[in-house]
Amino acid sequence: MIFSFLRPPRTAFIRLQTGSCKACWRCVRVCPQNVLEKVDVLGHRHARIEDPNRCTGCLKCAEVCAFEAVTSIEGNTPMTTIEPRTTEPKVVKRIFNKRAFTSVAMVVSGLILPVSGTLNHDLQFSGLTTERHFWMAVHNSAATLFVLFAIMHVTFNWKALSHYLRNMRKYFPSREALAAIGLVILVVGLFASHALHAG
Repeated sequence: MIFSFLRPPRTAFIRLQTGSCKACWRCVRVCPQNVLEKVDVLGHRHARIEDPNRCTGCLKCAEVCAFEAVTSIEGNTPMTTIEPRTTEPKVVKRIFNKRAFTSVAMVVSGLILPVSGTLNHDLQFSGLTTERHFWMAVHNSAATLFVLFAIMHVTFNWKALSHYLRNMRKYFPSREALAAIGLVILVVGLFASHALHAG
């Protein structure tokens, strides 16, 4: 998903320059072999080469790219007739990006949770005042939205996430996984242990 630098920048027939890509997705749509795919994460919007071995050199992606982000590799062009690419700028109609919307909404609602949770904790013995009622409503609504958008995020990125989880089984339990689990248990345990000494 995000680690596009791990993908090859070329196949036997085309070269992809992500810095020139304007994320119009024409190349992704016209590729008959699904060689190209979208990267559409916060701060990263461009096409990338998913599987260079599928490329048959039809060069349809290079034909439709108005920004010369996809170019053919000299000497490896197949024996087909390719019409010259127009130099006229093409108007790209930007559609509403559901993945970006979901990611931003999940981050914003997630950032609200520790603030509202801390304030609820501080106000727990003050009765149902207006202030406490307000922060309870903020915390509950933010938590609901966070869970909803997290489910949507998993749904939109299920293919990549399932691929990652399948590969993760090869390395689990790794030192990194054990360190992460240990850190979470330690921090949660330290913060929760004060309840054992209360009262």
